[in-house]
Amino acid sequence: MSITDWSQGRFPGPLSAELAEIIGARRALDMVMTEEKVDAAECVRIGLADEVVPPRDLAKVANEAAALTGAGEAALAAARGAWATRLGTRHH
Repeated sequence: MSITDWSQGRFPGPLSAELAEIIGARRALDMVMTEEKVDAAECVRIGLADEVVPPRDLAKVANEAAALTGAGEAALAAARGAWATRLGTRHH
C-alpha cells in the first residue's frame, strides 16, 4: 500500500507506522493526513534520509557505502531485490 492509496480511500497503515518511528507520531500523522510533499533537504532534516546525492553520483556513493559495510555486489543485489519486492516494483 502506498501513500497514494490514501487518495483512494485506503489508509496507508504500515507506511505511517514506520514513518512515526522515524519522525514521530504527530509529524507522521500530519504528513499522512495532508499528503504533504517533502523535498530532499527536508527529508535529511527530519531524519528520513542521511544525505542528498546528485543522481550522477548515486552509484558511486552507494558503492562507497557498500564498501564501508563490507557488503559485496551480491549483498547489494539482494537488498535492492528486497526493497523492490517491498515497494511492489522491479529492479533490473
